[in-house]
Amino acid sequence: MRERVASAVPWQIVARVGLAMLAVATSAVVAGGLGAQDYGRYTILQNLLVFGLLGISGGLGPALARFVPEIDLRSPGGVRAFVGRCLRFHLAAWIVLTIATQLQRPALSQWFDPVVGELAFAAMALLLT
Repeated sequence: MRERVASAVPWQIVARVGLAMLAVATSAVVAGGLGAQDYGRYTILQNLLVFGLLGISGGLGPALARFVPEIDLRSPGGVRAFVGRCLRFHLAAWIVLTIATQLQRPALSQWFDPVVGELAFAAMALLLT
């Protein structure tokens, strides 16, 4: 059991390094293509979506990576139930955050920019995809 769990660790590290490199490259391309005001809107939306994604995921990514191999070894049917509970949690959190963003659109438009309020709702609604 320990060997199977330990074999997943290098892949997690590779995935994190790859995502970090992709994020840096994407930021460089976006920063070069946007003007100052549009880049400011982009960074506000990016930060809002990071918090939204954190709320939707609930920090379950590491738990899935750690416990799925263990649950699979102990009871094969347990993985389906565990992943199902996680997916239901993600969906419920996404619905709540999307509704909250919709309700906060006027405030976001007033605090930041009218475009930010509209884009924040659209981006949050598409975040689950």
